[in-house]
Amino acid sequence: MKQQDILDKVDNSCLSLDFLVMLHCRPSKGVFKHSSYWLKHFFEKKLGMYISNEDMKCSMCRCGFTPTKSSKKDINQYYKIKVLDDGSV
Repeated sequence: MKQQDILDKVDNSCLSLDFLVMLHCRPSKGVFKHSSYWLKHFFEKKLGMYISNEDMKCSMCRCGFTPTKSSKKDINQYYKIKVLDDGSV
């Protein structure tokens, strides 16, 4: 596989994850009870591919969701979001 093919595949998977985050996550006043680690598994099922916890946290940031102050430096981060799951995606 050529280097550009690898980069294109990575870019497409990031765009797919970002799209799903924007589709399923909404801002909320309360903190979502599950961490970035739970979100990673939720979106892995949607995408049908592996997602690292770091990729999940980066996607959340790219989509405008910042972790709570208390979890900002933690391995697993929490967000003020609600997750919508219509089961169809």
